[in-house]
Amino acid sequence: MAVINTISKHTINNFPTIWYDITNITTDHFWIQWRQHIFLQLLKKCSIDFSAPLLGCDIGCGNGLVQTLCEQHTQWIVDGVDINDHALTHNPSLRGETFYYDINECRSEMEEKYDFLILFDVLEHVEDVPFLDACLHMLKPGGYVFINIPALPFCTSKYDEAIGHVRRYTKKGITSLLHKNELRLHVLQYWAMGLIPFALCRRLLFGILPLNKDRMIRVGMEPVNSIVDRLFRMLMVAETRLLPTPPIGASIMSIATKEQ
Repeated sequence: MAVINTISKHTINNFPTIWYDITNITTDHFWIQWRQHIFLQLLKKCSIDFSAPLLGCDIGCGNGLVQTLCEQHTQWIVDGVDINDHALTHNPSLRGETFYYDINECRSEMEEKYDFLILFDVLEHVEDVPFLDACLHMLKPGGYVFINIPALPFCTSKYDEAIGHVRRYTKKGITSLLHKNELRLHVLQYWAMGLIPFALCRRLLFGILPLNKDRMIRVGMEPVNSIVDRLFRMLMVAETRLLPTPPIGASIMSIATKEQ
């Protein structure tokens, strides 16, 4: 269990804690593995050194899945910050430290501390322009920002509402966000095109079925059985091998740098 370094006082957290209680999201989940595969491919595309002794921070780290995967595949040290103390107590002890910290405070001890920042599936929950600006307070000049976000507004469903999504993005939308925060974009890619039909089915079914919020979160993320899980994994393998840069997808990942 993680040693939590408390920096901030208690702050309001709008992310549903029930996510960590009722979903079985681990590093073995097909979607987590798919996202990690895309991340590693984009790092290689940008010639970012996995063996360099970089110090980074996973913002909105929760129970530490991203930290765990990064430290399995690289030599980086990855700290984690979050304002969900419930999730932080389930964050395993890794090479990095774990902080209960509201990045909006922009505290001096966190200023330009990190070589890179990871914002995986965070920006869709917040007012993104000021939030990203506050994150950049922690980043060294020339440092990397790794972002993943849900894509395609037409896929928005009651599941997005239940999980606290304020928006889904297009390439144009995330490019505009990066520009407003004076970030230099290196690569921007849709992924998970094969999940779009399922996202649309989810939108349709959740508009009809009388599910409460807890049930909606569970059904919206977990494959219903091993057969469906196997189908999703087959989609992942097929798409990443046959169409590594799809023209559209259920998610977008980008890599940018802070101007020096």
